[in-house]
Amino acid sequence: MRTAAKSPAYYLSDGDISFSGFFWSRILNGMDLRESFIYAKNAIRFCQGQIPLMDDNGNCIGNEKTDGLYSKQYQIGFGIVLAGDDPVIGTVVPGQTLSGTASGDLWVDGVATTGTIDKVWAVIEPPGYLDNLTEQMVTALPIMELARTQAGRYQGRYTDFNTYGSYKISIFAKDKKGNISISAETWIFSDGCVPIKGDINQDCYMDFEDVQTGLKVQAALPNSAQSSADVSGDGKIDLKDVINLLQQFQLE
Repeated sequence: MRTAAKSPAYYLSDGDISFSGFFWSRILNGMDLRESFIYAKNAIRFCQGQIPLMDDNGNCIGNEKTDGLYSKQYQIGFGIVLAGDDPVIGTVVPGQTLSGTASGDLWVDGVATTGTIDKVWAVIEPPGYLDNLTEQMVTALPIMELARTQAGRYQGRYTDFNTYGSYKISIFAKDKKGNISISAETWIFSDGCVPIKGDINQDCYMDFEDVQTGLKVQAALPNSAQSSADVSGDGKIDLKDVINLLQQFQLE
């Protein structure tokens, strides 16, 4: 068994999220080699670019139809089930689009287990993360633990969706015996436009149109000003912000 050439290998959350982590957990739970391989391969399906290969007929070509005929006949150890069933995630937050903000809420409902849940967490893959990754170990993706509410939902707010594009979100649950769920997957698309001081009209640019909008505020004319663009720090859009903007343009 190996990962295909020129593809990355994921090793996240101290190895909890990795092909080997899922594979050996199945071995310890009594599965044969083929079953363990298939389980681990499906468990890391969110790991874009990683392609696990099995070649048990010895012809150096992985994942043929005949691969697995031998491995399904073998178990490592005594085949004794050592732990309970894996946790299951019921519902995951639907995909969403963010505009003008870098913050998004992540949650899952209906997390079930025969034991006790230890933690639930999200792995966040930014847009274009795999573009330059070949034959590398992936160990550092953003990870956020979700907190349990009184209603039983696990949720959290991630505040760094500040790059334009689609983020892939994979959420896992782990019980106190070390069993890990198959990932529940969703996505967040960010327009990359986050509030900045001086962008009074909120078009993601700081230019003379912001000066015009600021002047409209002073004249009580209809405008698109947003308090998050406050430059002076007094909590409002006023003439001081307009003057500050003009001074910045002169320096440029």
